[in-house]
Amino acid sequence: MKKFNLLLTVMLLVAFCAGAQAANVLYDDTHGQTAGNADWVPEGAYSEMVDMLKANNFKVESLSKVSGGRVFTAELLKGYEAVILAEPNNPYSKAECDLIVDFVKNGGGLFIVGDHGNADRDGDGWDAVRALNEFCPKFGFKFKGDTIYEAPVAGPINQDHPAMFGFKSVGIWAGSTFDIIEAEGAKAVGLIDSRISKAPYMVASEFGAGRVFAIGDSSPFDDGTGSGGKNKLHDSYDSFMFSHPQIAYNAMAWVTGKNPDKRIPSRKVAFYNEAKAEEKAINILVDAAHGNASSDKMETFERHMVKNGLKVYYTLNLIRPEMLKNFGIVMIPDPSLKYIETEATAIADWFMAGGNLVMGGSWDSSKLRGTATMNYILGKLGAVMRFNDDQVHDPTNKTNKPWGVLAHVLKKGHPVTEGVKTVITWGSCSLIDRNNKPLVEEAGVEILVTGDNDTFNKDGDPRSPAVIYPRNIPIPLMGIEKIVNGTLVLIGCCNFTDYQYPDSDINMAQPGPPPFTHETPAIYDNLMKMLAGKKPAARSRR
Repeated sequence: MKKFNLLLTVMLLVAFCAGAQAANVLYDDTHGQTAGNADWVPEGAYSEMVDMLKANNFKVESLSKVSGGRVFTAELLKGYEAVILAEPNNPYSKAECDLIVDFVKNGGGLFIVGDHGNADRDGDGWDAVRALNEFCPKFGFKFKGDTIYEAPVAGPINQDHPAMFGFKSVGIWAGSTFDIIEAEGAKAVGLIDSRISKAPYMVASEFGAGRVFAIGDSSPFDDGTGSGGKNKLHDSYDSFMFSHPQIAYNAMAWVTGKNPDKRIPSRKVAFYNEAKAEEKAINILVDAAHGNASSDKMETFERHMVKNGLKVYYTLNLIRPEMLKNFGIVMIPDPSLKYIETEATAIADWFMAGGNLVMGGSWDSSKLRGTATMNYILGKLGAVMRFNDDQVHDPTNKTNKPWGVLAHVLKKGHPVTEGVKTVITWGSCSLIDRNNKPLVEEAGVEILVTGDNDTFNKDGDPRSPAVIYPRNIPIPLMGIEKIVNGTLVLIGCCNFTDYQYPDSDINMAQPGPPPFTHETPAIYDNLMKMLAGKKPAARSRR
């Protein structure tokens, strides 16, 4: 009996070890994955994704470390269950294309990450779309090569597919969508469609005995930790607004023959339903439900608010009256999705009852800007101020670009500008009045920040005409307005994100001293404390 029990124990251990054996994954890092400003390698901007895979039973090895010739070979591929191709910027040889196709046909898994058309980062005539389309049609799909901005992607979702386990949302920041095509032995399906292109943004294919998962943009897995000074990337991997870690795990689990059944969390934040009524005055609600790209880049802002005795919460739900009741301050960072009538009414009613509303805009070069929908809300409030559909430049007081204005003309003696000399306004629109005229304080508002005598604005998108400021009127970049019991603050850009905070992780990782000095964080420390009643508010001019 003892021998039987011992034998059973050994068998169970063997079965457990077999089930727990890591899947061997080969990561291609030799076909231009670091071309130009890209860094889609395990030691760079894809390090967090690869670390997550390693922690979930995938053994990931880089092609450059296991192939003397830095190419795929038939003998090499025999040792792997799956291959990752992350935005190659150089072509695969005809032999490599054939090997990749045969690898999948014979039971291998393939995870493909693409990008938008014409993303040729090293000027050799090849981008990811062209390189991958050399063999992707064999799997029943091909990259369209379009350029889509959509966050979140809001088309139909194939919820029944196992690779969509735990899926919440995904973003595109200049990516391609796909065409599903006929191919012998292939069965390809779309997983989620772009509402803009009306075509799939993620696809899954069964080809022969193998599986392929493909996504049309490299940004969702970018963790912002690029190597070799490549830190200014699109950091969106662990955004709480999206399911990017879950997508990467699902892709690898599915292509290696498993049905994903484990939830992989993104960054954890506090949500609106956790706010307490008795703390209403110090509670800040940040809208993240309307494609607000800046809302997932406010980790450093959160830390500052905690130091100031305030609390930050987020919402991924449509705005309703009961959601707002526990908040004294609401922030709307530039939205890419429209607010519906009931949401605008809820915001207006809450505001008129004494709410403090802070809205951040964007310049007209942003494909995801929300100028029209924010001006719609401002109309509901009866506000004087509006967002202009323009872009503000300064040829002298700037960061490294003329649209990175270092604004230094601030309203003196105001609690919001106390201790502030310079504010970064990167990619900003200007403010105008409700009659589409230049905004001046005589209209009943306080202008807190303006450009100087050589700051100018221009119309970067003629489809939405801009109000152009004459040279003798300072261009407003931040203003405050009292309406009935509410206080309204407009900023032409969302300069409260991690990129504008010198003490953010992304800026602290930069080598050398900061290239310029500014007090942008202080203006938000002052503003939020004032709105929360921690400092006396400025007297209304109306």
